[in-house]
Amino acid sequence: MNPDWHTIIQRHMDGLSTDEESAVLKDALKHDDTLARLYLSYLNMDVALEAQASKSETTRNLLLSMPAPALVRRH
Repeated sequence: MNPDWHTIIQRHMDGLSTDEESAVLKDALKHDDTLARLYLSYLNMDVALEAQASKSETTRNLLLSMPAPALVRRH
């Protein structure tokens, strides 16, 4: 079997992997340091993207909760 690790890792992280894919991945991670580093890279990227999305959403919510500035009329 020559698995597409990128696809399997992504499916696993998304909760979409089959039981067989998860078992193959977990077993391979125990024996393949290169694959383990790839897996950790995916995890780090996922965490960083989640943090950025959360930060962006928090900033957006903060800005939306602020009162709109009053329009100043100058004569």
